[in-house]
Amino acid sequence: MRRYIYLCVLAVFALVSCSEDTGTVGVFPDNEKVDFSQGTAYADTWSDVMSDVKANSSMPYLGCVYDPETKTAIRSSFASQLAVVEDYDLFPAKDDFLSRDALGNPVCDSVYMKFFFSEYYGDKSAPLKVSVYELKPQSLVEGVTYYTDADLDGMKGALLGSQAVSLYDGVGGVDPDDSGASTYPSVSVYLDKGVGDRIVAAYYNNPSAFADSYHFARDVFPGVLVKVENGEGFMINVFTCGLYVCYKSRADDGSVKRVHSNFPGTKEVIQTSCIEHEGLAGLLSMGSDTETRVKTPAGIYTAMSLPLPEIFGGEHVNDSISRVEFILQRYVSIAQGESYFDYPNYLLLLPADEYVEFFRDNKLPDNITSFLASYSQTYNAYEFTNIAPLVTRLRDKYRDSMSRWPGEQGYVSPVAELSDRWDEVMIVPVAVKADQNSGSVTSVEHDFSLSSARLVRGTDLHIYYARIKQ
Repeated sequence: MRRYIYLCVLAVFALVSCSEDTGTVGVFPDNEKVDFSQGTAYADTWSDVMSDVKANSSMPYLGCVYDPETKTAIRSSFASQLAVVEDYDLFPAKDDFLSRDALGNPVCDSVYMKFFFSEYYGDKSAPLKVSVYELKPQSLVEGVTYYTDADLDGMKGALLGSQAVSLYDGVGGVDPDDSGASTYPSVSVYLDKGVGDRIVAAYYNNPSAFADSYHFARDVFPGVLVKVENGEGFMINVFTCGLYVCYKSRADDGSVKRVHSNFPGTKEVIQTSCIEHEGLAGLLSMGSDTETRVKTPAGIYTAMSLPLPEIFGGEHVNDSISRVEFILQRYVSIAQGESYFDYPNYLLLLPADEYVEFFRDNKLPDNITSFLASYSQTYNAYEFTNIAPLVTRLRDKYRDSMSRWPGEQGYVSPVAELSDRWDEVMIVPVAVKADQNSGSVTSVEHDFSLSSARLVRGTDLHIYYARIKQ
């Protein structure tokens, strides 16, 4: 009730469209008088395990940590193509490339993968065994949507290197083959130098293969699969990684210098994550009579059944709606501490039947069929301030000409195929990026961070009606 009395007053001044086609806000003609009223309708909620979680993420995660809720491990590995910087000399002129084999051919001195991260969870001292494999050709293909349950092992080619790493190895981030210190912390895995020799040879024998990232992936090096083999203790968000080919080169003054060429794995090339998150199904029954959950990565979402027949029932059968708002109250975890995950920052609400399409097509919330809510520390809740456009849209789509609803006797569906989830919305944890200047949302993706929240089951929808006086 913290703000509904205030909103009731606002509703008196709201100008709402009498059109039932859009549910958008408009202006009534001056000669028409409007009655305003409000009501409530209870919407039930429940939890389910997420499927079809799109893994084409701009920031993959790497690591393995213990989940205190499921009492199992969460493991994240990823596959990535590597990019080349176009219109840039990746290696020096052949005569200035000084690292040579016994036959005088250009070769590298060493090769390693480096993973830069801005956030981590877990124990910095815990060692994890991380392996880097070369991808099989055409494992990652442009235009294909990859999901977190993808079979990355089916993409696995030759093992390039394997190493036990901890965050203590990388925090402070000194490049092992250069004197400069990295701005961001990182961890590194050394690889078989044969892959570097192959890249160097290809550069001088077939330079056109380095014209862009597409030809490099197709003709030289298809990419890497980075996999946690064993160990448990930390998870990092890899905002960029790179394959570093190290060698000696002749400087402008004739001296010998040690340098490297970098082939980065960034959002400009194809990347996909694989999340192994066991024990989720067991959480669904815990407290299910009183609570629901949202949990990441690739974890649990909350579903809601919109009570449309009740919203538009009785005297409100022909009313317009100016506002439908509700909150999802969060339970404070009984057990607190560093071993428990934080809450999701953002939740996305959208029709269940449009979930796959929304993420597959990289859509943004439009406040018509999809809506964002951020966590309020003040009220310990997520607030959806107005889903009236969606409620009106679903009414116009599914209510028949005699004002009957699916399941009612005599109902004639206005749509060719009636989904079993016609009145269901999904509430999904997401990661949001916004323009720093305008604040406009620029991307919404599945949240792959470690987060979890228990929510009070069910909620009252607060509805604000408008009716033209006859």
